[in-house]
Amino acid sequence: MPVTETGDQYSVWVGLIYIFNLIVGTGALTLPAAFARAGWGLSTISLLFLAFMSFMNATYVIETLACANAVFKWKRLQFIKRNSIQDHESDEEPSSSQHHYGELEDPLVCGESIPSRYYSLDKRVELGEMANLFLNKSGRTMFYCTLCIQDHESDEEPSSSQHHYGELEDPLVCGESIPSRYYSLDKRVELGEMANLFLNKSGRTMFYCTLCVYLYGDLSIYSAAVAKSMMDIVCSTVPANASNTTDWDALPCFNVSSTAPDAYTRLDCYRVALLTFFAVTGPFIFSNVQKTKYLQLFTSGMRWLAFAIMISMAIYLLIGHGPQGKPPAFDFTGMPTLFGACVYSFMCHHSLPGLISPIRGKNRLGLHLALDYALISVFYLLLAFTGAFAFAKLSDLYTLNFVPTDNENIILEIVEYFLALFPVFTLSTSFPIIAITLRNNLQSLFLDTTRLESYNIILRKLLFPIITVAPPLLLTYFLEDIGILIKFTGSYAGTGIQYLMPTFLVLSARRHCTNLLGLGVVNKYKSPFSHIAWAVFVLLWSFMCIILVSVNIFEKNS
Repeated sequence: MPVTETGDQYSVWVGLIYIFNLIVGTGALTLPAAFARAGWGLSTISLLFLAFMSFMNATYVIETLACANAVFKWKRLQFIKRNSIQDHESDEEPSSSQHHYGELEDPLVCGESIPSRYYSLDKRVELGEMANLFLNKSGRTMFYCTLCIQDHESDEEPSSSQHHYGELEDPLVCGESIPSRYYSLDKRVELGEMANLFLNKSGRTMFYCTLCVYLYGDLSIYSAAVAKSMMDIVCSTVPANASNTTDWDALPCFNVSSTAPDAYTRLDCYRVALLTFFAVTGPFIFSNVQKTKYLQLFTSGMRWLAFAIMISMAIYLLIGHGPQGKPPAFDFTGMPTLFGACVYSFMCHHSLPGLISPIRGKNRLGLHLALDYALISVFYLLLAFTGAFAFAKLSDLYTLNFVPTDNENIILEIVEYFLALFPVFTLSTSFPIIAITLRNNLQSLFLDTTRLESYNIILRKLLFPIITVAPPLLLTYFLEDIGILIKFTGSYAGTGIQYLMPTFLVLSARRHCTNLLGLGVVNKYKSPFSHIAWAVFVLLWSFMCIILVSVNIFEKNS
């Protein structure tokens, strides 16, 4: 993958908005009902704990990304060293065309008045090479440590004219107190490329199967949810006696007789909305994440406004009518449902590399990411608490408690329609990011990403985006009921992407970089949860998650 260009970068706050948009999807709308079932005390503890677990694994992804950058820089350094040695050897071998004896005189017999041809300025020799040639070990150590300090300080104020030679210092002489320039987050390395670097064949196979199932499932769920939301808004209200899903599809979209010829059904409206959604979001998939900047900012504003309206209306109901809901403090029977909702509500790990690499000024990235998680957790708690106590009976999808009705107040009716469109705002933002992530990982699976630009432009720019969007489009066009896919994607594949894969990747990356670069190289993006006990805890928790999710699915089916 090419290094992110300066013009394509954005500030850390824009990056955090991207991550916020990716995390806060429709999963947040299932939290109030889950809180009401599991109890407000148990739900609060569980949500904060799962937010912490998600953040921990996000730091694992960041550390692995830095390790992948270090490996690529080490390979580049070895390539430059080999070329330097070859150039040096070729300089020492006289060519057949050098028969001018005036150029080959012995420098010791030319006399002081005649310059020797040994001395020249033709070959570029960097300061580091001079230090290796002329200084002893202590001198080289002092030189490289001084160079590392200078590069570390210039990192905090990057300029457009910054040279890349500071990235290639000898990693074994910088000492433990000075972070090595090998580790950085400048180059975008997708999870698939990390798996190719650090996992064995069976690990790579498991990773790609899990990732493709999750991302393809996510795209299918998102597109179907947007199309159904648009269908519910455009079409007339479904009669209460229509209990079968197939009956809903066959019903006319508008209040006309279903026996009328050429009646426009709800299924027709669903398919038109689906095709419209792909037509609007599809072009973004042919570019990169940075091109969606203004879409992200606009939909982020809509998302904040929708959350504020839902919370405000729930508070208004609480003040005017008192608490209508009576959720218990602890109800462990609702734990599996709560877990399924919370895990899906903190998912962002599959797209983190593409969102983090273009950020300028990553020195305090971990702190900013922690603040983002804290803000999201507060939002979730406020939304869930107000909803659980304001409504006596909660729908599984929170926005259905604000469905549009025949209201004489035009402002209130506009607000209700706006909230009904909330899934459209949230999913239209996340869809391009997830699709671009899937496209990049498919490229890393089938192409050599170190020479990506050498491939045919039709293969790179056209074929892989089509492969990304075609399966979800066909699946949701002919199969609008994807309940089974939702259960499998959001549970087993989601657990693998959020917990298992980041842990396996970071453990393998640490071992690989230690063997390659040595113990003296410091990774300044190392996770604060780097002790092996944390990784073991995550793995044990992952297996517990699978058990809880299986219980949740079994209870719903029974």
